[in-house]
Amino acid sequence: MKNKILTYVFLLIGIFSLGQEIDLEKIKNNTQDKDSKYYYDKLVEEFIQSNQSLLADKEKLQNLYYGKLFSPYYKESSEMKSDYLKFMKLVGAKKIKKYPKAIELGENILKKDPINLMVIMNLRNSYTNTKDNENRLKELKSQSELLMSAIAASGDGTSKETAFKVITLADEITLLNYLGINMGKYNRNSKIINKYTVLDLWTKHNNYNEEHRDQIFIEVFNNGNKIKL
Repeated sequence: MKNKILTYVFLLIGIFSLGQEIDLEKIKNNTQDKDSKYYYDKLVEEFIQSNQSLLADKEKLQNLYYGKLFSPYYKESSEMKSDYLKFMKLVGAKKIKKYPKAIELGENILKKDPINLMVIMNLRNSYTNTKDNENRLKELKSQSELLMSAIAASGDGTSKETAFKVITLADEITLLNYLGINMGKYNRNSKIINKYTVLDLWTKHNNYNEEHRDQIFIEVFNNGNKIKL
């Protein structure tokens, strides 16, 4: 499922971003300061309301997306692994009768982890397939647009210096799917950059002739905990 307008915006932002620097220490301080306009609870409230004015404020978007690393939601996301796997199994079945169960479980996940791009994108698909609750579908489309725009502003993925920057492996997979990349046709090589970052380089197989990028660079952040490959 692709939103053609968002795809265009995504590529356009990526072309002109030239690799936006993400200062995680600054974002950590911003989002934990209750007096800051970037205080995380405030940003999440705006996001849940699908406030499209966020699109015009790159700093807010950046603090919203990457600030999750230093919020309780990052911990909640890892603690809900069981529900998350059940949800992904339901949406992966691609059967209409499975979608209502997927919707119920996905909505429960978002109550505890509202900045979960993969769940939001798959809920969009579930609501689209059931043709149910157009208002909720509209909200999810707006929310996915906000998060994808934050990622698009981080780089274009064409070099190490302009790598796309995401906060989870799940978001990396979501990004690649959104760009139409067949991951089975690429090799991934990973390298630890610093305490926050793993750099993934996806290289297209020589015998794969589809018109896609030969290489894609993606930085995957964590919250400073020890990184394991």
